[in-house]
Amino acid sequence: MKIGIMGTHGTGKTTMAKQMAETLRATGIRTGVLTGVARSCPWPINRAGTEDAQRWIYHTHMIRELEYSRIFEAVYCDRTVLDSLVYSRVLGFEDLVEDYLPAALRWLATYDALFWMRPRGGWLVDDGVRDTDEEFQRRVDREFGCLIDMHNIPVTEIKDDMEWGRDDDG
Repeated sequence: MKIGIMGTHGTGKTTMAKQMAETLRATGIRTGVLTGVARSCPWPINRAGTEDAQRWIYHTHMIRELEYSRIFEAVYCDRTVLDSLVYSRVLGFEDLVEDYLPAALRWLATYDALFWMRPRGGWLVDDGVRDTDEEFQRRVDREFGCLIDMHNIPVTEIKDDMEWGRDDDG
């Protein structure tokens, strides 16, 4: 089983993935959480992102999904292959998006479920990596909506912490 959680930075994707994985792990199923691919990118990301960075994130994410799927019975991914293409589009790398989107759409079919986390207050914090510009976050979120609608991607949209069980204590 593979679950993909997509969305702009600072929406709680990693927290959701870890909580969902912990719940499943408690049943005895070998469960992994794939996180941090963009954070380990050797090139600048976010608004300073480069085309090389987006290509690296896209390919590395796919490779790590394959590796995790070999090790674990269930994998929760705090991003999907679509995420790097959304950021690529926001950054103006249209040729990259055009080249990679068909394969990404086919890859999305390998997830058993897809969740789209939406921005809400309080999650966009300066951690030294995450971009804190709210307008940039909104632009990325809008682009997710455009691609999801344009390609009829079957997602469960999460707008509220209570929809997936996060309480006020995180």
